[in-house]
Amino acid sequence: MKVLKATCFKQLKRFYSFYSCVLPKVIFTLAIAITFKALGSENAGILSYPKTSTNTSFNIQLSPVSYQAAGEELVFLDKDPAAPKTPEELRIIQANKLVREKLNQFFQRSNYRDLLFSYFPGKRTAIDAEFDAKAIQLREAILNHGFHVPVQLLNWQIINSAMAAFSAHGPTGSPVIYFNEDYVAGKASFIFPEANDRQIVGLLLQEYGHAIDFYLNGDNDTPGDEGALFAAKEMGFELSQIDIDGAKIRDDQNRIYVYGKEIEVEEAALVVQTIWPATISSNKVTINGSKTAGSNFRFETVCTGGGTNCTFAGTSGGGNNTVVDFTYKTTGGTITTAVRGELSWRDQSSNPNSVFFNQYSTGSTVSNSGYVVVLLVNATTNAYTSTTQISGNSGPVGSALDAFAVSNTPTTGNSVISASPTTGVIANNTNSSTITVTAKNSSNVAIAGATVTLNQFSDSGLLVPTTRTTISPASTTTDANGVATFTITSTIAPHTTYYQATVVASGFETILSNSASIGFVTGPVSKLQVLMPGETADPGSATGKTGTPTDQVAGSNVTVTVNAVDDWWNKVNTSTPTVAITTSDANAVRPSNAALTAGTGTFTLSFRTAGTQTVTATDQAGSSPLTANTGSNTLVTAGTVNKLQVLMPGETAAPGTASGKTGTPTAQTAGTSLNFTVNAVDPYWNVVSSATPTAVITSSDAQATLPSSSALSSGTKQFALTFKTTGNQTITATDQAATLTANTGSSTVVNSGAANAGMSTLTPTSASIVANGTSTQVLTVTAKDAFGNSISSGGSTVTITKSSGSGTISSVTDNNNGTYTATVTSPIVVGSGVFVATLGGSSVNNGTGSQTQSTVNYITAPASKLVITSISQQTAGSSFAVTVTLTDDNGNAVNATADGTVTLTLKTGTGTLGGTLTGTITSGTSSVTISGVTYTKAESGVVLTATGSGSGNVSGKTGDSNAFNVVAGTATKYLVTSSGYSPVAGATVTISAQLADANNNPVSTNGQTVNWTKSDANGSFASASTTTNASGIATVVLTTHTVAGTATTVTATTSSITGTSPTITTVAGTATKYLVTS
Repeated sequence: MKVLKATCFKQLKRFYSFYSCVLPKVIFTLAIAITFKALGSENAGILSYPKTSTNTSFNIQLSPVSYQAAGEELVFLDKDPAAPKTPEELRIIQANKLVREKLNQFFQRSNYRDLLFSYFPGKRTAIDAEFDAKAIQLREAILNHGFHVPVQLLNWQIINSAMAAFSAHGPTGSPVIYFNEDYVAGKASFIFPEANDRQIVGLLLQEYGHAIDFYLNGDNDTPGDEGALFAAKEMGFELSQIDIDGAKIRDDQNRIYVYGKEIEVEEAALVVQTIWPATISSNKVTINGSKTAGSNFRFETVCTGGGTNCTFAGTSGGGNNTVVDFTYKTTGGTITTAVRGELSWRDQSSNPNSVFFNQYSTGSTVSNSGYVVVLLVNATTNAYTSTTQISGNSGPVGSALDAFAVSNTPTTGNSVISASPTTGVIANNTNSSTITVTAKNSSNVAIAGATVTLNQFSDSGLLVPTTRTTISPASTTTDANGVATFTITSTIAPHTTYYQATVVASGFETILSNSASIGFVTGPVSKLQVLMPGETADPGSATGKTGTPTDQVAGSNVTVTVNAVDDWWNKVNTSTPTVAITTSDANAVRPSNAALTAGTGTFTLSFRTAGTQTVTATDQAGSSPLTANTGSNTLVTAGTVNKLQVLMPGETAAPGTASGKTGTPTAQTAGTSLNFTVNAVDPYWNVVSSATPTAVITSSDAQATLPSSSALSSGTKQFALTFKTTGNQTITATDQAATLTANTGSSTVVNSGAANAGMSTLTPTSASIVANGTSTQVLTVTAKDAFGNSISSGGSTVTITKSSGSGTISSVTDNNNGTYTATVTSPIVVGSGVFVATLGGSSVNNGTGSQTQSTVNYITAPASKLVITSISQQTAGSSFAVTVTLTDDNGNAVNATADGTVTLTLKTGTGTLGGTLTGTITSGTSSVTISGVTYTKAESGVVLTATGSGSGNVSGKTGDSNAFNVVAGTATKYLVTSSGYSPVAGATVTISAQLADANNNPVSTNGQTVNWTKSDANGSFASASTTTNASGIATVVLTTHTVAGTATTVTATTSSITGTSPTITTVAGTATKYLVTS
């Protein structure tokens, strides 16, 4: 900033107004208000006043004004643009450049709309559409250099002692910013803050703040001093609450006269903090009462004659005293009546902050009674009491400063600023350059004891301030040779920074026009840096970056920047390491390794897992790699919902993975309720909290108790379900709207519940085994739960017993797999057995309401023989029936598979088997009875054999009868025999008559009388009749005929029963003699 003359009288002490902001080494008093109207059509070439307008709205001129090479130029009313600029105008032009920079920075913030409303709400309580539209238009205008307000310099008298003011309706009806030309030139009363450069910047910025307020709100002005609040905060000052509250209620309206017109303005006049009633004598002030409570205390120079006679007391350029009118607002809100007097004294303490208002008693005669006016609340102020005495002085208060400045003010022509070294300084906060400032006055005489500060800029035109370097000390004083030195370090590179010195000597502040520059370079590369989207490199800072990572959406591409940097995060363009990218998201799609180019590179990856994620860059150098760097936490949000997810107990969501979950489903018990989770997820299984689909639940278990359909809340919901069927079961969630893809949960093992006798089973309920005495049937009790699921473990108390029938059953065996068995052994007789079971003392019902019976049928084996039903004693010659049955080995009848012929034969016996000896066992029957069988021989031990033939199972089968007895039939004859049939003539023989049946079987009839007869008359019987003995035999002795060769038969007769013997022929006996004949 180039200033051609001294800008402030330093000895005029710094007093703070009610609303004050401390700038570096200066005091910034803000006490202005503005109303803004139409900008009009002024330009830098021709001074053309805008047309008068009475509209209360603001219309921005979007066409930018002309600019001069030195930067943006203001339009000065009443001034030929081609005329040389006065020092006062140059100061305002320079201030305008910085104000424009501040405004540009403000409107480039993302939250500028909210900030605008916080400063300039007008009468609104919330941002509305009109405010929003105007805010956007205003931003475009400022960023495109289309927002300008002309400036007019007025003397002290016209501006009524204010430092600056603003009118929305200037003399021609257009907005104007007014500056107190005397104040800008340093010709001001000591009651005002120093008119240094930054004070002028602050005043101009707050005037633009009022202009913005008027544009946004028209004549519905934001209450209080909104421009002052805007300027103070945007210039970075910490404000106390009392400052803020005071600014919001301050009444800063006034009127001035310009071109004979009364102009309403909001002015930056002196507004004080507290006052104490006091008297003065010989420059010693005595407080004689309590401080006055109130607000908005205000001094105003006396103006008479329609604004044309606002003068200081004494000489016309200033004197020892300033005539003022003084008013204030009481705590009740009442404005006091103005009183007039002089300001002619100030506090002599080390940090003076008070002046004495000497009230006129009559006319212009001071009463030496008035008020101590406190301009800043601090320790000194708080030390005042109702009886404090204060020493002061009445030094110069308004004299011109030019003559004094000749010997006491540094000049830019003779003062020098230089740097060493000027290039190649490593920005490591250790290496440094030295700036030397030599302060000399216009006579080239060194100024000792001057306070020197440095300002730094990023451009050689000294228009853009910067903070890239550290200046130590912040300020210093010149030595006897007028020399002050500063050590300059930086942590930012590469850059060249330009330095300008401000020298304050004997109360005069001078900003030197020449400058020095220092070039900083990066240090050796030492590490990598990861910049996420939304972050910007900020070399030299603790983290090396600024900004907040932009939230990312799972599945979208994310481009990260990796820089090779030095210890202070400065990019090293010569470094080209090969970088590998990893991420905290194990499921992310990562880029391939790649080398940086000129110290930087971009890598594209895709997060898959929602949540807070990081990206790490690692140097792949085999030795001495650069230090890896992990980027800032980045919030990854879920993508667009597109499907549902089912999580079973035992599973945990694992967004980003292929399945979206981890863990194994916990086995469930049939009949026991379980809770499972349904999520609405994006393609990568991240829960989408904004999704609330209605989920319909189904299951592979047709018996399961299902929950009602229900909407998810914040993308998730737990449902309760009860499985009832064992095995591997699944649950499926379906979007009722059929928009999202359904999902079937992991297969879950369902185990059976507790054993339930009613549902347990006894099997088989019917079975058949061979009735052979050895065949067996295993009966099984299967333990089941209440839902009929088989239980896979043992331990229950089970019985299986015979209820009725035949067969035997073993004890029960626990197989330890949920089954219990007992073995039924068949009898050898066809039949059945009925068996029942209990479990835990209750009947096994097979799921029915009554106890289950298991019937085991004992059946025949395959046919193996023929069995002849036992044959009782028979009568020889009489017919009898023989029953032959086809049976198994155990004699159980077996049906013939086809007609089979059975033939009877005699196996044992001497008689003749006759009669009907064959029969047929027809298909489907098992036996045949053969009637009409006869046997001729009366004897015991007769055995018959039955032999089968044919095409069925009868064929080839045999069987023997029992040994039975045959007795003789009814006697029908005698079997007559002789003890000899060739007896010696005349000898005896015994004739036997055996009573016999028709088949010659002896009939044992005792006592039967037998009459004997013979065929001739020869021979004789011992008895004509005899009786039968117990064997049915009667005997008689026959004496044969004495003549050899005699043939005789003997007949035995009993009634109708008779029998004749064979012929008996006598023979000659042993020769005993000779019969001699002749």
